Amino acid sequence: MSDCDSIAGEVARLRARILHLKDEAGEALTLEQRQSAQRSLHIAELQLQVRERDLEACLSRENTLRDPRVFGFEVNQGLAEYELVAGKDTLFRVFLGVPPDVLAPPQVAAAAISDIVIDEPLFRTSRLDYASLSVTRPDGVTFEVPANLGSGQITNFSRSYNEYDNANFYVDGASLASPGHYEAVARFYREGSLVGSVSLGRHEFLATKDLRLLIVVDTWPMPVAAWNTLLGALEHVHRAFPVRAGIGPLNGVRRNGLRYEMEPNPFNPDFPAWGPLRQRFADFNAAQQTQGHPDRVEHILSVRVQQPGEPPRGGAASPGPGASVAGVVLNILPRGDLTFATLISQELGHNFLGSAHTPEPEIPDASAFDLVGRRSIRRPQSIMYGFFSGTPSEDGLLLPGDWSTIRQGLLATTSTGNA
Repeated sequence: MSDCDSIAGEVARLRARILHLKDEAGEALTLEQRQSAQRSLHIAELQLQVRERDLEACLSRENTLRDPRVFGFEVNQGLAEYELVAGKDTLFRVFLGVPPDVLAPPQVAAAAISDIVIDEPLFRTSRLDYASLSVTRPDGVTFEVPANLGSGQITNFSRSYNEYDNANFYVDGASLASPGHYEAVARFYREGSLVGSVSLGRHEFLATKDLRLLIVVDTWPMPVAAWNTLLGALEHVHRAFPVRAGIGPLNGVRRNGLRYEMEPNPFNPDFPAWGPLRQRFADFNAAQQTQGHPDRVEHILSVRVQQPGEPPRGGAASPGPGASVAGVVLNILPRGDLTFATLISQELGHNFLGSAHTPEPEIPDASAFDLVGRRSIRRPQSIMYGFFSGTPSEDGLLLPGDWSTIRQGLLATTSTGNA
């Protein structure tokens, strides 16, 4: 009998004992008997948690994936260094490559150069048909997520961050809704048979709260192109901030991490003029209370289109008291569509981080990943760099320290969330 078989037997006995103790507690005739059974049940459940982890580790050691080769793994919500947020879409990624013993077929390795007929690849690949990630939630429930393996052909000889070269497990935020520790094990298959597994360890996902915005615009209804640009920008803001997955109306589904209300009354104060914006903020929250809606906003965002003859403009922001406000301009000449989300993110970021900007534009981190587009970010750039750096929205990320500071700022609000 192997070590894993022995641990598996112990796990089975503990599970049977737990069922027995639950029955015993339910059938207890006295308070003392019930409390004694409950104490024994609690101890057995703790022992089971420990031995289940031991069993998973043992099975992973005995069945370690060797073909393809494993170059490591990461759990990523934009950068691998970010603290993980419960409820946010997450990439569990296993880095794969060709094992060192399959660099060339034996007949090629043994042949003289003049004898080689190139009618097949000189280097054979490693192949997988299927992979699955088992994730155990804090409540002990386990769910499965299939991998995105691309073509299934593994050809790289070192760690690659290309989204097509590895086993990518995209876990939606709803499956990671509760703060706590999550354990993950990936299993890999070829021709219907298990060829190995990789333990991705145990990771803590922290609580957060939602970003709630009141958006006021200078024209209503907005032109279709401007409306599409604004909605696309909000999707990237939601990706870049440490909030739960989902975008929707303020008074709609309350588990969405970014919720907004867009008022149909055109509003265009002198830019930037915070007095009128703060009054609009206060009036809106008062109306929410009067109408019996439970949600309030913590931020108001003024969006206006660049006027004829006006030079390109950026944005500005001012935190509290009682209202964090920001104003941005959607530039027409030159067009600002591709950088508009960065502009909004930077101004909202100032409401949590103060007026300072990051000193360098680029983020030297190969792990950078866009969970919206499901792609590696080849040239990640700081959202908070300079006086609006023009960073393309799809390449913009927060630095890890800014990510953490904003999460703490969100937790300090009265917003909804999983805290």
